[in-house]
Amino acid sequence: MFNGKSIFISGGTGSFGRHFIHRLLEQYPPQPGCLKVVQNVDPHAGLPA
Repeated sequence: MFNGKSIFISGGTGSFGRHFIHRLLEQYPPQPGCLKVVQNVDPHAGLPA
């Protein structure tokens, strides 16, 4: 279903999101060099003042 596809997931930190991402990566391992994880420590970063 997701083989050869690009997937963008925003969030994924709740119980459903963590389980979904874990299952997704189990069933459809990413191509080497294609997995990118972005973590924004400051939830207000990038918002206009």
